[in-house]
Amino acid sequence: SYRNPISAEVLLFADLEAGRGRHQGESESFSTYGFMAGMVYRPTRETRLRMTGSTRADNSLTRGDTSINEFRLDLRHDFAVAGSSLASRQWVARGFASISEAEGDLDNYNDQSAGLSLRSFLRDDIFIEAGHSWFDTESSFGRTTERVVTLELGVEF
Repeated sequence: SYRNPISAEVLLFADLEAGRGRHQGESESFSTYGFMAGMVYRPTRETRLRMTGSTRADNSLTRGDTSINEFRLDLRHDFAVAGSSLASRQWVARGFASISEAEGDLDNYNDQSAGLSLRSFLRDDIFIEAGHSWFDTESSFGRTTERVVTLELGVEF
C-alpha cells in the first residue's frame, strides 16, 4: 500500500494485491491479482474529490479467466445548516459515478452506476441518511437497470 501526501490539497495512493482462494463448495482454487491507484483532491477543508482506477484479474480452471477494469469518482462536501436544531456536526453530501468493464471466459459485461446521498446528524454519533443510486449493467445476457432509494438510521463510532 502506498500513500503520499503531495501537498495539503493532494494525496496520491496505490495498492497492489495478490492471492489464492477457493469458492465455497469447490475443490479447485483460483488466483487473484489486483492493482488500484488514485488521487484525493481537497480544495477546501469541507470538500473532497477522490478519483480511483483499478484493475483485477482472477484465474480459475473451472470458472475461467476474468479481468475487471474500473474507474470511480467520489465527491464529499461537509456543510453547516444555519439555524438547524440538530446536532452540532456538519451535514454531509456525497455523490459518486463509476464505470467498469469485465471480460471473462464465461461472460463479458459493462457496468455504469451513480448515486447521491445526504447525511444529517441527530446527535454527535447518530445520523439519518437518504440516498438514491442508479445501476446499469449490459452483458451477453441482456441489459438491466436498477434504481435504489435508501433511508438509513445509524451510529458513527
